[in-house]
Formats: sequence, C-alpha cells, structure tokens
Amino acid sequence: MSNRTLKLKLWQEDPKCHWCGRITIPTNVKHIKGQPDPLMATIDHVISRFSPMRWVRAKPDEKRKVLACVECNQRRQQEETAKLSYEELVQRGQGFCLNPRGKPRLSDTYDSLDQVLDKLREHGIIIT
Repeated sequence: MSNRTLKLKLWQEDPKCHWCGRITIPTNVKHIKGQPDPLMATIDHVISRFSPMRWVRAKPDEKRKVLACVECNQRRQQEETAKLSYEELVQRGQGFCLNPRGKPRLSDTYDSLDQVLDKLREHGIIIT
C-alpha cells in the first residue's frame, strides 16, 4: 500500500492526530513548497527511527504507523534526535540508513530484537 493510500485510509478511520487529538487536514500533494500547514496529515511511526525495535517484525495486530499532524511529527523527530549524542547519531545512521548517502546495514525486518542487534554487531555497530 502506498503512503498516500495509507494516509487516506488512516484519515478516513479517524481524522485526528494520534498525538495531540486535533483534526488534521488531508492533502494529496507530492511535494510541498514553503511551510506546510501545521495541521496537515502525515504518517508517523509509533516506534522511533532510532530504536532497534523498528526493525523487528510487527505482530499481526500491531499498529506501527499512525496519522499525525505535521507539527507533532516534526516535534517528535526533533525531541528524539536531541536525546542522542552526535557520536550515537552517526553510529545509528550507519546501521539504520538515516543518512541518504550512507550504506544501510539493515534493509529487512527480523523476528526478534536479538537478531537485529546481532546483525548490527556484525557490522561493528553496538547499540546500548
């Protein structure tokens, strides 16, 4: 399912932001020029992009993506990033493909967190 289709499906189920509860604005714009409306609907991952758990396969009824307003989505990203040291950001970026110029070490999901951490260790990436 494409992100646009998923966003519309989530919006039809419940148009409110998962985090703040405000009604979001559905859009079907591929590329936004300028500042987006703070209430524009986006897809947000429940599990942080910095968490190794993001690479563990979701359980059948586990919801990993939710509808969020731009404001909450961006705020969460900034808060998550601010919690990590520069060294940890670089290390995690090498394993989780945060840097578009980097070479990802993980591209598939795994059955357990231990498998994810083992795969990262194979590449010299230690997550504490």
